[in-house]
Amino acid sequence: MAQDLERQAQLSCLDEIAEYFDTIESVLLELTEAGLDFQQIDASLRAAHTIKGLGAMIGCHPLGGLAHRLEDYLKILKARQHSIQIDSELQTWLLLVSDRMRQIAAFYREDCLVDNAWMVGQVEPVLAELHNRLGELQESDEAALLAQEEKTDIVAIMFESEVEGLLQRLEGVLADPALPCLREELDMISQEFGDLGQMLELDAFVELCGSVHQHLSVASSDGVEAIARQAVKDWRQTQALIMVGKTDNLPRHFDVGASPTVLPTLVETDFSQNESEMTEALPIQQLAGFSAETAETAEAMEAELEEFLNALDLSEQELAELQATALDLEPTEPPALVTDWVDTLEAIAPEDTFPEDIAPEAIAPEDITPEDIAPPLFGETAPIEVLQPDLKANAIPVVTSTPSPPQATQSDRPESMVRV
Repeated sequence: MAQDLERQAQLSCLDEIAEYFDTIESVLLELTEAGLDFQQIDASLRAAHTIKGLGAMIGCHPLGGLAHRLEDYLKILKARQHSIQIDSELQTWLLLVSDRMRQIAAFYREDCLVDNAWMVGQVEPVLAELHNRLGELQESDEAALLAQEEKTDIVAIMFESEVEGLLQRLEGVLADPALPCLREELDMISQEFGDLGQMLELDAFVELCGSVHQHLSVASSDGVEAIARQAVKDWRQTQALIMVGKTDNLPRHFDVGASPTVLPTLVETDFSQNESEMTEALPIQQLAGFSAETAETAEAMEAELEEFLNALDLSEQELAELQATALDLEPTEPPALVTDWVDTLEAIAPEDTFPEDIAPEAIAPEDITPEDIAPPLFGETAPIEVLQPDLKANAIPVVTSTPSPPQATQSDRPESMVRV
């Protein structure tokens, strides 16, 4: 019964050990020539250390011993990171150590003892190759690792307390719409952060703070807010990276981004003082010329009309009656060749009055009498003759057309043509 319980405990430990194998192998697969990720190396170190303890606890000493050797090699990689070249060959030998540990764990799961010959043939060559590449763990390596741990702890504590307090203070100023003393606050904080970075030997952080201070020294008042907001963003990123131990990835270059858009200044205009200037700017000359031309045309049309009426020799009463009759007409679209006073002078004569074979020279203004003009002004639609007066020849030429019944208003009068 006791042996069964012991066996069950061994199997449970082996299941837990298998998870740590996965952790170690995932870290080793991420090893690159660009450098080490201290956070991942620390995870693999903890996994190897736990396997070493569990192996000793279940009596699997070959597994515990091999985990101990792997832990030493990982420490060497971390302590001598600047002097050791990590390549694919070194990565392969480290992965072989993890593979051999898996095989030993599988032997114990099957309740089989690990043969010494197997250890000599399968494990010792791998350890010998790693020893040639990395050597043995020295006391100086242990001291360097201890110093890194202490430094990491101090840096994390400072960024969690001192840096956090100053960042909250700057964020409080940015939250105020008035931005009180923003330039002074940002200048003071950038200098304090720079001094802190020098004390903690964070070169990237020192360079970042110096760049912020330089941008601020040449910035206008409108550009201080943009610099402050970008600085807070970069400092928060630095803080987050330091809290997880990624000090090699700290930002060092400050870029405020696009300059803030400066809107053009609106100048208030006093229109009362510039009234004369505005008047001069208007095209008054053009308008005046247009008005003068229109007036001259109207005067010429009026003179021509008056001359034409005098030629007809109508009395004032007859002319007044014709004008009154024209005002009662319903407005319609006038015919194309009807003149200004066609509304007052139009009268349709019987069809036989002016046959088409009568020559224009036979018709003179004195032949027209008031009895020949009779209302209504417009009769039924029929072919009519529109006469265009030729005052110089003292005769009216005949132009034959067939217009629709013309109607006009006093405000819409064509020019000097007459229909009889």
